[in-house]
Amino acid sequence: MNKWLLLLLSLIFHGSLHAQFNPLLNNYDVKFIKLELEVTNTSGWIEGSCTMHALVVDQPLDTLVVELIDTLTVDSIKINQQICIFTHQNDEILIVPNNSIDSGQMFSSQVFYHGLAISQPGVHGSDVGVINLSGITSTNSETYHSKMWWPCKQVIGDKADSMYVFLTTDSTNKAGSIGMLSHVEQLPSGKLRYEWKADFPVAYYLAFFTVSDYIEYSFYLHPSQTDDSIFLGMFLPDSNYFNTNLNKIDSIHGAMEMLAYYYGDYPFERYGYCIVTDNPHENIVRSKKIIKI
Repeated sequence: MNKWLLLLLSLIFHGSLHAQFNPLLNNYDVKFIKLELEVTNTSGWIEGSCTMHALVVDQPLDTLVVELIDTLTVDSIKINQQICIFTHQNDEILIVPNNSIDSGQMFSSQVFYHGLAISQPGVHGSDVGVINLSGITSTNSETYHSKMWWPCKQVIGDKADSMYVFLTTDSTNKAGSIGMLSHVEQLPSGKLRYEWKADFPVAYYLAFFTVSDYIEYSFYLHPSQTDDSIFLGMFLPDSNYFNTNLNKIDSIHGAMEMLAYYYGDYPFERYGYCIVTDNPHENIVRSKKIIKI
């Protein structure tokens, strides 16, 4: 088959995944997202809230639309701290502010929700949604599957300027997400809250979490070719995994030496990863300096 025809068919197929695009999604510009979720490594159960700060960009905002699968239950919604009426069907939440919000005005919304998030086969051969396997619960949102676990706007051209993901889980677990781990809070309930902050633009599908009874392994890399100091932190499944793969993990030293030799200082604040059972996923942390190409 002609390669251009294959490309066209691929674009049509992927576009059809989001064929029900609601034009009201274009009536606001996302500035900030904060997810505050309670999660577990034993199932896809999820509960909490999603706070969004956004700017009205077109006509006055009489109806706010966000995307969330119908199988998750919406408990209540606030706009500008006021409880609002809403409907939730066809994987969309339609929210009516108590007062129309003029174009050019900022507003905040907060969606409280809970439920058993689901997973299903995805277009890349991996499961999407919230996947629970082998004592690890993690998410995969590509391509249009963020709505399977958080209330979102799945428009690739509208990145949040920054995003926080606060994850509460049992004290035996560790929880990873996008950006930098800024703090781990010990809660009165005995649980821990892992506070991850991404202070850079984030596309909706890069929102992510993983939770398990991980062990943590971290160290600093000091490439001899530079004055750089690179923090490397990782969440690993268990000591058996660590012992079996230690040589591979430590090979990062040689890789960083080579990259520093050819390209200079590492441009980001840290390097690290979490091991999951499926859906390998790339995320980044804030660059520590401007990169000129």
